[in-house]
Amino acid sequence: MLSKLDCPFEVKAADEAGNFEGYAAVFDNVDLGDDVILKGAFTKVKTARNGRLKLALYHDLTRLVGTSEFTQDLSLIHSS
Repeated sequence: MLSKLDCPFEVKAADEAGNFEGYAAVFDNVDLGDDVILKGAFTKVKTARNGRLKLALYHDLTRLVGTSEFTQDLSLIHSS
């Protein structure tokens, strides 16, 4: 049997082409899998990939839906 998980999120901006902006992660927060993203966790990725990451549907890299440019502030990862 399939189970379903509702994961609400807030989109900060979107356009007619389907581009959107929002927060991808919050630092020092325990998620549903007991994972915690620490401040600075994406610094190496930002340097190595010029701040761009692949967006995958349900974390499945065979189902890519686009790319995202991100920036970090003190408590959040901002994705656009």
